[in-house]
Amino acid sequence: NVDYKKSGIKQYIENVSIFLHAPYVKYLYNLYSHVIFLLLFSYVLLCDYFPLYEYQSNYGPSMTELILILWVFTLLCEEIRQIRAKKIHSMYGKLQSYFTILWNKLDTFAIILFFITCILRFLPISGCFNIARTILAIDLSIWYIRTLDIFSAVKRLGPKLVMIGEMVHDLTFFMLMLTVFVLAFGVPTYSLLNDVQNFSWHMPRRIINLAYWQIVEDIEKNYELNGYVMFFLLIVYITVASVLLINLLIAMFSNTFDRLHMNTDCIWKFQQY
Repeated sequence: NVDYKKSGIKQYIENVSIFLHAPYVKYLYNLYSHVIFLLLFSYVLLCDYFPLYEYQSNYGPSMTELILILWVFTLLCEEIRQIRAKKIHSMYGKLQSYFTILWNKLDTFAIILFFITCILRFLPISGCFNIARTILAIDLSIWYIRTLDIFSAVKRLGPKLVMIGEMVHDLTFFMLMLTVFVLAFGVPTYSLLNDVQNFSWHMPRRIINLAYWQIVEDIEKNYELNGYVMFFLLIVYITVASVLLINLLIAMFSNTFDRLHMNTDCIWKFQQY
């Protein structure tokens, strides 16, 4: 009876171990831990991230911030483990193989940004905290985008990520064409609306802002020569940007979707491999 109980307990432990090491269970661990990580990161950034130089005599980093730093450090250790686990002899080959994956590049970039904020965070300079908080906000957005990789295991969502990636390539060419037309309209119109000005790095932003938001208001009441020139530029710009380019982008997206939709099952299985 004693041997039977021992064998039963041993079998139970083995079954639990098999269950915990099952791919689906590991996937759930990864998903839930990432969600908790994002919630913790968001809470720290929104509610528990204060400048240390103002309270340096009495306070240090909050407990949640320390937990977040420790958590990101464990993620760094995991990335190092993945590099060392590559079955390639040279370290250069391991790094090259590691960085061929987009998500690994994103992980590395996010971790580097986080530790840059940690360094800036502890510098006793008021401007450094504002820079650190800005970088930390960008870093959080990267970690949210990183969630998309987890969805690749879902059959309905995985192929959609490939479609999004292909559409981003289409969008890149579209943005290049749109930038040409925005500048072709914005720069001449800005020069006609304003006198000669000293150069400022804020000027490109004002030009783009004019091309997007302040077009009609500044032109509709101007009946002088420059007003008619701006009116003509506006007609051409709206026709090309709002009609031609938008429909071109829709056609490119539709073509990409149709091309990949036929092979969704194959794409999903390849992602699992």
